[in-house]
This record gives sequence, structure tokens and C-alpha cells, in this order.
Amino acid sequence: MGRCVRAPRALAKTWGRGGAQVATTDFFHVLLRSAQDGNASAQFEIGRAYETGEGVPRDYKEAVGWYRRAAAQDYPEGLRAMGVMSQFGLGIEQDFNAAIQWFLAAVEVGDPIAENNLGVLYQRGNGVAQDYEQAAKWYRLSADHGHEGAKANLGALYLDGHGVAEDAAKGIELIREVAESGDEGAMYDLATAYKDGTGVAQNDGEALNWLRRAAQGGHPMAAHTLGQVYLNGDGVKSNRQEALLWFIVADARMAFNGRTTAERKEFARSTEALLRALPRDQIEAASQRAKDVLSALP
Repeated sequence: MGRCVRAPRALAKTWGRGGAQVATTDFFHVLLRSAQDGNASAQFEIGRAYETGEGVPRDYKEAVGWYRRAAAQDYPEGLRAMGVMSQFGLGIEQDFNAAIQWFLAAVEVGDPIAENNLGVLYQRGNGVAQDYEQAAKWYRLSADHGHEGAKANLGALYLDGHGVAEDAAKGIELIREVAESGDEGAMYDLATAYKDGTGVAQNDGEALNWLRRAAQGGHPMAAHTLGQVYLNGDGVKSNRQEALLWFIVADARMAFNGRTTAERKEFARSTEALLRALPRDQIEAASQRAKDVLSALP
């Protein structure tokens, strides 16, 4: 299992705030009227509803339109949303340079999650030259400003000695703290550490435990890795139906892990191979279970 850099995830969760819940048509229209009257918070919430498909059909282009209106008023979450949509190419052409500019604008108005997102781009070298020291700087700022996910990203740098002095104990401490708070990205990092014996005693059982928890939380790389575990019988009984279940979950969530279209197509080959190999009843059973897992996710 390769250690994952957690990119910004599905927007409804990434915002770090409850936000309005667009649960009914009536409430949506009340919110829509406020958004049309120029309320930036309402504009963001309408965009979020379209992005997540909460109360309305999912429509990324419509989401971008409303996020852009909120961003035009320097609304922090609207600025960050535009960065996320640009980074992932959702409803707008994928453009890492534009994402950086949107995140920098969000940082200017005090958004800590945008600081973390800039760290991700520097760590991956998306839109900028890869620079671990800059990544560490942005992760540390974000963590200091209260964003939990940035702590685990910083912890992963300490494990590898990228941009900071290598300190496995400190890295694991940061990652475990965030994993135990329920962050699926940190859970995946911790699973990787146990699998590799990095900063902790190697323990396949603990690795599988944290991997399963991360996959059930919707982490796409964890779900894909769990599928490979079942496909290959790595510490578990080989089960191709179970593998297909987790490959489907991974494919559905992969867009929110900062993967390019080409990378997502590469991962999807595992799913396609099992769809060709398995009998119809097993495919239907795996698909239904995947649907159940996905419907339970925020």
C-alpha cells in the first residue's frame, strides 16, 4: 500500500462546517431566493447542493456557477470551492494554476483548508514545481489554524523526511491523532505505516483493520487497495466478488482524491476485468453492496 497524500475530498465534507442541509424542495427554493438576492453564503450552499446532488440533481457546471458568484464576493468557502473544482476538473476544465490562484485568494481571507490544499499541490507538483518544504510550510500553517487533516499530511512528511527532518515517531503521533478522530485519509496513512513497519512495529492485522475503516469511510485509494487485498488473497481468503465491491467504491470516489482522468482510467481497469470475469449474480450482488456503502457516505 503506497502512502496517500490526502487531497481535498468531497466538498460537503471538506468544508469543515455543517452548512445548510438542502433536504426539501421548499427549503431549496427559500435558499435559492436568498442566493439570487446576492447572499454569498446562500450562493455557496446552492452550489454545494448541486455539487453533492443533495436535494437537486447533481450538476457540476451549475455548482461552479454558484460557487463563482460566492467567490466574487470574497466568500472564503466560495473561493476554495472554485479551487477544488478547478483542481479536480469538476464542471470546469482541470487547471492546477487556476486552482492555486483560487486557494491563495481563500488564504488571503483566512481559510485554513485552502492552506492545506496548497500543500497538496506543492507536494504533488501540480501547477507548481514539486517542493516538499513548501508543502510542509502550508500544512503546518493549516494545522496551526485548526485544520485536522493537515496534521496527518504533515505527519506523512515526517515519516519520509520530505521537507522536514525525518522523525517517524512524530509522524505517527500526528497521523494516529487524526485517524482516531475519524479522518479516513489518516486511517489510510496509518494502515500503510503498519503494513510497511514505518514508525510502528509491522502488523498486518492492524494494517488491514485501518485499511478497512478507511475504505468504509470512502477513501478511494483505501477502497482500491482493499479490493486488491481480496483479489490477491493478501492476508484474507481470496474473494473476487468482495474485490469488485471495493473497486466499484474506489472508482466512484476517485475523482475526489486529486487523480487525473488518465489515472482514474488506469484504476478502473481492475473493475472492468472483474466485470468481464464474474457471473452476473455476483456482479449484481457486489454492485448493490457498493451502492449501500456509497449511499451511507457524506
